[in-house]
Amino acid sequence: MLRAFAVGLGLVAAAVAVVVPASPDPAYAVCEPNSRPEDPCNYPDGPDDNVNFWPYVELLKSLLSKGSDGTYSPSELVELVQELSGAISGAQADMMSRLNSQLLNDVRTNVEYATNYRNFLSLPPPYPHLYTDNVVRGALHAKNHVNTVSDSDSALDTTGRAMITLFSAAEVATKRTGSFDASHLTVYRQGLENLVAKMNPASRCTYGGLPSAGYQSYTCTFDGRSVRADFWAGEGGYRVNSGPFIAGPINPTVVHNILMHETSYALAQKALEELNKPRP
Repeated sequence: MLRAFAVGLGLVAAAVAVVVPASPDPAYAVCEPNSRPEDPCNYPDGPDDNVNFWPYVELLKSLLSKGSDGTYSPSELVELVQELSGAISGAQADMMSRLNSQLLNDVRTNVEYATNYRNFLSLPPPYPHLYTDNVVRGALHAKNHVNTVSDSDSALDTTGRAMITLFSAAEVATKRTGSFDASHLTVYRQGLENLVAKMNPASRCTYGGLPSAGYQSYTCTFDGRSVRADFWAGEGGYRVNSGPFIAGPINPTVVHNILMHETSYALAQKALEELNKPRP
């Protein structure tokens, strides 16, 4: 009901000018000068699939920083709404393209609403509250859907990105309308934790090789992409996909991170890192 009413007000919202920055070109992950051999940036296999979605993690970081004193000033709320609009603009085409390729109709409808009607947050009442009610429901639906996706790795990855998109909109919207409390971030945290558990790389990996000859392999596959670590006892280390030498026995976490660094698993991990950081 609320969604139908809000959509019916679309012509009013369209009258409000929204600055839409150009979407960034796909970029390859770039390693910092002090990067380690095991850092995923050393293993690019094409444009970074997360380049359009990292702004959502930055938005969460900004939201937590601005609210570290327990309140949000009017200027901070304006900034958050602008940051949300910028993040959505950069990822919208990519997000919808992924959703259109999957059988995720309800999730797609919720993401379409959150992205197309974000300017409701810049209008007077009742528009911000209408938007908030709808995106909160959409975020909760996506969170629950993560637990039921079984079609494919690609569908799970897409659902994860949609959940992050919707919770980003919901977090800003609840702050904008003053209807937030600690439980909102708790639910978002639970959604991210569920996503990480559902995408667990360890369940997609197998050991191989010939240990008696001092050789061991560890192969992991997600959504058709495979990475393999090869350890040789004589060298005292291993390489992942013939990449840089890494000293010591195979570290499964390193292999997992290289496999998943262009998926919503990596986005969820970074978002959880921000949520778990101690703040005053």
